Amino acid sequence: MKFFQILQKIKQYLPYFLWYVGLWLGLYFVPQFWFARMDYDHFFFQTYSYISVCVLPLFYHSFLRYMAIYHKPIREKFLQKMPERSIGNHLKFLFGQLHFWLGYAAIAFLFCAYPLTETTPTVAFLFGTFGKINVLLVYLVLMFAIYAWANLSAIRLWRDDNEKRDYMGKKEKRNALIILIAVYAATPFAFLLIWDIVTRYIPLIYQIAYMYATPLFIVVVLFFILLIISVNFLRVMFARKKCLKQIQKSCREMGFEMTEVQHPYLSAFRVCKGESFQITTHKKAYSCKLVGAPKRFLPMAIHPSGALHFVHSFSMFKATLYSYTTVKDISYDSELPKILIVNPAPIKLSCYFRNKIAEIDNGALVGEYKIYTATAFIRAIETDTVERLG
Repeated sequence: MKFFQILQKIKQYLPYFLWYVGLWLGLYFVPQFWFARMDYDHFFFQTYSYISVCVLPLFYHSFLRYMAIYHKPIREKFLQKMPERSIGNHLKFLFGQLHFWLGYAAIAFLFCAYPLTETTPTVAFLFGTFGKINVLLVYLVLMFAIYAWANLSAIRLWRDDNEKRDYMGKKEKRNALIILIAVYAATPFAFLLIWDIVTRYIPLIYQIAYMYATPLFIVVVLFFILLIISVNFLRVMFARKKCLKQIQKSCREMGFEMTEVQHPYLSAFRVCKGESFQITTHKKAYSCKLVGAPKRFLPMAIHPSGALHFVHSFSMFKATLYSYTTVKDISYDSELPKILIVNPAPIKLSCYFRNKIAEIDNGALVGEYKIYTATAFIRAIETDTVERLG
């Protein structure tokens, strides 16, 4: 009986133990790998060390954020309490969690117990003359800030990504970690490749261009570069112009009144204050607001409180390495029924429903707003079904 109780205890605490082991291994071996790949006598070793020190905080944040997302004790407590959305409330919650402090204690122990030449070789190479105690004091303060920031990022994911409360299956979780480590471990090779290209091929390309390129050729190249940069801008402008033209045409054909459009093109790139225009049908008037997705493949979620949530993520091989959410307020006052017209529309349009994210159909009511894409709204005008929107 005692044997099974012991096994049960081991099973209960084993995930916590493995979490801390994974934390130590990641923080220890990746910086070691960077240093091991370089030759001490390499002529640009000092430059490489400065670059590594700049990349190091990015690695620490990415890795600690990944570990924080899967830190089960804190995640479960947060989903139970779900404090109000603010940095102050999130920090208050974190600082009240024992496992948050245990995680930081584990990080501090790693750097205090081992020499800097083992935990952070590039830092020791550049700043070792300042003394271990002085370097450690600064380092531990910075690590605490990065650790807290990583946990805040995890909290935002837990709050905003409620449709994935399991946060990926074991396979995707493993792939995300492997890719994350591989990306940062490949830093030396990327630096060597870039340095080789810069030192060998750029001067040659410059010489060829200087010798053979005509003014016309340079103008054409610059034009195509500008065109590539402007593709998304032109796509958004074309979609918005077509949308407004069709709405105005449909209103004229149906005998509806439409006021002048406020910020017709600026509202495609940013949220503008107030309504965009009003439409008066034979029976009713409506307040319409235009919003747009800045990028087609950027998911948009509409909150009942009157806010747009854009989920930005960086993925490789279908594994999400990093994601964050930006929020834009679209609320405004109007006594008329409100219609939110999304143009250009993203590839995925969702809303928050009972603390979960769900895809929505045209005409769905989210808070005070009826949500429509431009095509669906124009169809509603042409079929004289706008009255049903109220």
